[in-house]
Amino acid sequence: MRKRLQLKVCGMRDSDNVRQVLEEIKPDYMGFIFYEKSPRYMAAPLPKELYESWPSSTQKVGVFVKASIDFIQEKINTHQLDILQLHGDESPEEVEAIKKATKLPIIKVFRVGPKFDLLDMADYEAFADYFLFDTKSEAFGGTGEAFSWKVLHHYPSSIPFFLSGGVDMGMSEAIQKLSKRTPSMMALDVNSKFESSPGIKDIEKLKMLINQPIAKI
Repeated sequence: MRKRLQLKVCGMRDSDNVRQVLEEIKPDYMGFIFYEKSPRYMAAPLPKELYESWPSSTQKVGVFVKASIDFIQEKINTHQLDILQLHGDESPEEVEAIKKATKLPIIKVFRVGPKFDLLDMADYEAFADYFLFDTKSEAFGGTGEAFSWKVLHHYPSSIPFFLSGGVDMGMSEAIQKLSKRTPSMMALDVNSKFESSPGIKDIEKLKMLINQPIAKI
């Protein structure tokens, strides 16, 4: 039986758009960015009733960049987060401290540029539950640009990973090939390529994505 790639829709913040994505797309993960320099910064909580009716099939992911444990804990409590995504240059020691303090699963992000080495992941394997690969940029994600996936052809870890960085519908065949070649690839992380404006997802584009073969590899 061929595996199904899971879907993470990231950069959400508008309550009506969140409701629509939950109802019509039903992603496995929804990401909220708590980094003030991001155009998708989650500045305020969603309505209380939305948190109370949140479907158990979609996990809430809090995205942080070099944030303090106190700041992370406050967002966990306010937004009822299920998973933490550490998108900055956090050291293995910092990741360990956050995991111990919060007791939540960790997605550790690696921003892939020309000098990226897969062996850099080794020191994080003891503390991260998942890895995520994104395109290296000064903006810490959301650029809409893809990196060369060839670097993942020899993925050395058994830790499941998310593929991010400019993922769009035109990459269906390449995504299928990478998933078959790399069994640890578990999910797609989509953001700017599926927006009508920063933080607002285009529902029709997302529907086209989930109806493509890449969703059922």
